Amino acid sequence: MKIILLSLCLIISSASAYSKTKRVLFLGNSYTYFNDLPKMLADMAISTGDTLIYDSNTPGGHSIGDHSFNTVSLGKIMAGNWDFVVLQGQSFELTSTTPEKYPYLLAKRLDSIINKYNDCAETVYYMTWGRKYGDPSSCPTVPYLCTYEKMDSIIHRNYMWLTDTTDAIVSPVGAVWRSIRKSYPLIDLYQSDESHPSVAGTYAAACAFYTTLYRKDPSLITYNPGLTVTEASNIRNTAKLVVFDSLLHWHIGEYDHIVNPKCATTSIKEEQPDWVLNIAPNPVSDMLSIQRPGQSKEQLVQVYNSIGVLITELKMIKTAELNVSEYPNGLYFIRFKDNPSKAYTFIRN
Repeated sequence: MKIILLSLCLIISSASAYSKTKRVLFLGNSYTYFNDLPKMLADMAISTGDTLIYDSNTPGGHSIGDHSFNTVSLGKIMAGNWDFVVLQGQSFELTSTTPEKYPYLLAKRLDSIINKYNDCAETVYYMTWGRKYGDPSSCPTVPYLCTYEKMDSIIHRNYMWLTDTTDAIVSPVGAVWRSIRKSYPLIDLYQSDESHPSVAGTYAAACAFYTTLYRKDPSLITYNPGLTVTEASNIRNTAKLVVFDSLLHWHIGEYDHIVNPKCATTSIKEEQPDWVLNIAPNPVSDMLSIQRPGQSKEQLVQVYNSIGVLITELKMIKTAELNVSEYPNGLYFIRFKDNPSKAYTFIRN
């Protein structure tokens, strides 16, 4: 999996918030195209000052394995220039007790193709959910699919295993759904078929993806596709608790400190080495070391939280130490006051 430093080229707006543009390819099936998940996500992004450029291929019933040989999917991957390629499996595809046999090999094949044609893309697995009451017809032969809880648990386990073994990230939609079902049982996430997402279910999925791709607090979203104000708020807050407050658990940002130089494009010309910044360790728990080896004069360093609020300022020439031990866990941005168009990220864990 190729690594991308998502926060390079961030522009701080007059409202002190970070506006981002992401290019995302969705490869899935009806779980993605029901209620047009990519379009709903794009509308969410607009509501927070961000932009989503997207394409998709979502034939009904398609699995990750099917996409690995689908000429349309492969053509879209090979078109290149994606920031993320989302892979969503068929509803039973990741219920195997031996995921290392299938779909791992085909997912690995797709991941390698994504890497080959997209230097700066990151593979994102779309963690789906158990059916509303599981699959009772499977009980005699496959007891671990009998109930929602059992089916959802094995899907969760297998998506995490796939993510771990391919050094990818996961959008934990299923985990958000499970938390909503527990805390807000009156919010019906399912269509009448007890499998596909309702509008509320897709909204929950989009909130999870918004947090995964933009790494922003989903409670900032103002877009509502027609839910009650309370329902929409409860879904956004659940996504915050499950995803935003535990980014590293889902491997979101885990690899950002390993940057492919080809991806470090900024509005500053490459022949200006004084803007190169080294941050370590990242993630960090207490002391963060900031090094700017090409600089010879004192500069003011500014640290912002994930919603663009200024946390602290410090002066440095070539090196500085920042004590983050009392910072809340989460994503933070560093910029220099004399170069506001360029930003860097670190995660306090």
